[in-house]
Amino acid sequence: MSPETPSLTLEADLPPVPPFVRLGPVGERAWAHLWRSVPHLDSARGDGVLVSMVAAKVEEWADIRAGLDRLGSTTYVAPNGQTLTHPLVRQLNEAEVRLTSWLSALGCSPSDRSRLGPEVLAKGPPDELSAYRLRNRARHVTEGLA
Repeated sequence: MSPETPSLTLEADLPPVPPFVRLGPVGERAWAHLWRSVPHLDSARGDGVLVSMVAAKVEEWADIRAGLDRLGSTTYVAPNGQTLTHPLVRQLNEAEVRLTSWLSALGCSPSDRSRLGPEVLAKGPPDELSAYRLRNRARHVTEGLA
């Protein structure tokens, strides 16, 4: 990841909100993909923060996966001869759990979208109840309460 703010090429239908964190190439692709493929996201409702967090976590997940690929094994032999699971496996699993939770908050699966309701999925300003549900769900996810 570069120390400069990433320069992303956005399509016309994407919101003009940059990521809130520095992202590498994998994170930039994840960030752009979410804005492009999840039609109910709205930068005015604060979705940009959660999308940025997801993109950064996708980047971290990819780095962990690459580390495991370089090792060529998910286990190692301890000095006492015992075969143990590599710590990167736990980190990978934790990243996947966090990503699944955050993607759920964004409504990225059919069951999540049905739970959020059709009014949330429609483009345009959300009604009060839908906005409350999204804010409350995002707060629970970002604070680790989900």
